[in-house]
Amino acid sequence: MSRTSRWFLAAMLIAAAPLVASDEFNKNMSGTVTYHGGRVLVEHRFGSVRVHTTTANEVTARATVHSSDAELGNMFRFAVTNSDEGVVVRTSVPQMHMRGENVSWSADVDVTIPERAPLVLRNSFGSVEVSGLRAPAEITDRQGSIDAKDIRGGRIETAFGSINLEGSEGDTTLQNANGAINASDVRGQLTITNRFGSVTVRRVDKGLSIANSNAAVSAVDIKGPASISNSFASTEVRNVGGPTSIASQNGNVAAAEITGDLSVNTRFGLVKVEHIRGSLSVDNSNGGVTASDINGDAHVKTSFASVFLKGIDGGVDVENQNGAIAVSELRGGCNDVSLRTTYAPIRIALGPNASYTVTTRTTYGTIETEVPYTVTSRSSNETSSTESAVIGKGQCHMELVTTNGGIRITQE
Repeated sequence: MSRTSRWFLAAMLIAAAPLVASDEFNKNMSGTVTYHGGRVLVEHRFGSVRVHTTTANEVTARATVHSSDAELGNMFRFAVTNSDEGVVVRTSVPQMHMRGENVSWSADVDVTIPERAPLVLRNSFGSVEVSGLRAPAEITDRQGSIDAKDIRGGRIETAFGSINLEGSEGDTTLQNANGAINASDVRGQLTITNRFGSVTVRRVDKGLSIANSNAAVSAVDIKGPASISNSFASTEVRNVGGPTSIASQNGNVAAAEITGDLSVNTRFGLVKVEHIRGSLSVDNSNGGVTASDINGDAHVKTSFASVFLKGIDGGVDVENQNGAIAVSELRGGCNDVSLRTTYAPIRIALGPNASYTVTTRTTYGTIETEVPYTVTSRSSNETSSTESAVIGKGQCHMELVTTNGGIRITQE
């Protein structure tokens, strides 16, 4: 067996093998140095790390070693030292050699640092807890969860464990793989990258950027703009105070209470949006689109599913294939309407003050209207029908085109 393989197997035994209470070896170690400035570097493996803060100018660290073998436990090394760059807290794990038996050990490290000292923390095979920082932090873990509370921004990264962030006073970057991310109360820009783990965000004072895949995304109460990409899972966004863009594949998208333009680009998923204080643009395929209460224009493209639009202040442009289109409660002044589809009907409901010059065209379908409708030209044959008409004063342009489906204009 190679040296690398022996080390990896030993690491797995250390991480997984339970300690037997009657044979457990425990050892406590500690160290304190004066903090003269610079960063505090904490490096550890195979155990938890907890960092909290003090107003004093000193760094204090304690390590508790748990081992099923006294010889192995005594091989653990622990040091707290000053360096040219600040303070270093470092553990050294035993060099394992296969002894034909199951052994286990871990070490839990507790560190107290000055609250305004920048923190660099690296751990693996253990959890991390950090709180009360007043300077940016760089936290990296592997095979362990990270809990951070009341920090001042920075970067947090792990894999095969969750990230939980509660309160950050600066721009913050979170990166994970195969674990969930939960973040709340970030008073800065928040940037998140993840895969195979859900992302949940609440209350961000500036902008939000999320890149995820294979797990759900939920973002609520974002005061700045938002940019989100996801795949193979749902995406939900609500109460965003700026322009928002969502890119998704194979997952439903829901967005509401957006103050700014909303852009959605997705495939094989349903799109539902409401209360948009700007324009709406949706590019979808193989998924339905439902939108209501849009303060600007609405541009929608999809296929093999229906489009339902209600309460649009601006112009309406819908391009569909193999799916119905229904539009109602058009608001605002004179705005153009263009609805085009195939193998499905079109239905539009107009208010009493509607004013359009209308062009309708269908094949293998009929054209019906319930509103006052003055035909200016008409051509038809056994399979198709085309009409030009005026509704009201004819101030706006309306185009309704389908094949293998009827067209119906109703009165609201």
